[in-house]
Amino acid sequence: VVSSGLQCGHSIVLDYENGGFDSVQELASAMRSSCLLPGIAGPIVNVQKDYIRNNKKGSGKPKYIVGNDIASSDNDYEPLADALIYEPLPYKTALAQGATHVVMLRSRPDGVDVTGKTS
Repeated sequence: VVSSGLQCGHSIVLDYENGGFDSVQELASAMRSSCLLPGIAGPIVNVQKDYIRNNKKGSGKPKYIVGNDIASSDNDYEPLADALIYEPLPYKTALAQGATHVVMLRSRPDGVDVTGKTS
């Protein structure tokens, strides 16, 4: 699952192998973060930075917290939003991370980019 890290300023991969999720509920949080448009689709999903940077277990706090002001009051969390912010079609990150298969669900027809402008 690829999301945009709003504090770090780049795409973030949340995968099972590296601790991005360990359960169906955490997978749902990761997936929610990857399609969340801030200000439109509800509150931000925040993930503990230890799970995305160091591939280690966090500090005993919840891995994911939903809320808009969490990262400003707790530096242990990275706010996440739609992968579109830094990588409109995140297949390059998936391939760089070693993916052998990539599934892209497109919501626009050929010839139209994600900003709505025709090619």
